[in-house]
Amino acid sequence: VLVEYINCDRATVFILDKNDQTYRSRFIIDQKGLIELEEKISSESGDQELADLVLGKRLLVVSDGGLGAYLPLKNERGVFGLVRVDNVVTRTPLSEDQLKHFQDFVSKFGIGIESALLQDRNQNLTDELLILSKINNSIVRTMDLSELLEIILKNIVKHLGVDRAKLFLIEHDKNILQGKIAVDSQGTIRSIDEYKYPVKPGVNEIVDTLFSKQVDDIRQKPIINLP
Repeated sequence: VLVEYINCDRATVFILDKNDQTYRSRFIIDQKGLIELEEKISSESGDQELADLVLGKRLLVVSDGGLGAYLPLKNERGVFGLVRVDNVVTRTPLSEDQLKHFQDFVSKFGIGIESALLQDRNQNLTDELLILSKINNSIVRTMDLSELLEIILKNIVKHLGVDRAKLFLIEHDKNILQGKIAVDSQGTIRSIDEYKYPVKPGVNEIVDTLFSKQVDDIRQKPIINLP
């Protein structure tokens, strides 16, 4: 609607990723439809005008010699996203009327965008709680440790859609991290008791997880270790 409303070549919505304080494109649309492309704007990109926009010191940033423009999406906590329009195809600078219509549009629909984001996050939270509930219901039916570990890993693989899950437990009397079991996507269970590591920093990335204050971002790695 925005592309048609102000008659521009392209419109992009960026949403703040709080993990690395980067604004990542959620949708890029031109007059032909959705563009399969990901862009990101780092808070450390060095672009002072965009930095001022994010900090609330500017209301509008016009870029690329007038070919593009950015507006912030704001709530009471600050800027949670950016909207950009541009004429990268026609190479025609945005007119004053286009910029005015752009500002009017974002001011009216910014609240709607935030509401949609909140609904999306709430749905993700609901899905996560449902998974936890299913695992918890399975756990309360057994008091056997081996069976309990199998239930947990089977549910992790099933509900998170990963290829494999491994579980390690600390044996405090020996001060080692001891491998227990692994479960794959076929439900095959095997012992991994051959894996044992001293609990001290620098041994390997699995043990280092116990000492880290940060949690891995699952989107960035094919393997994630969690304490």
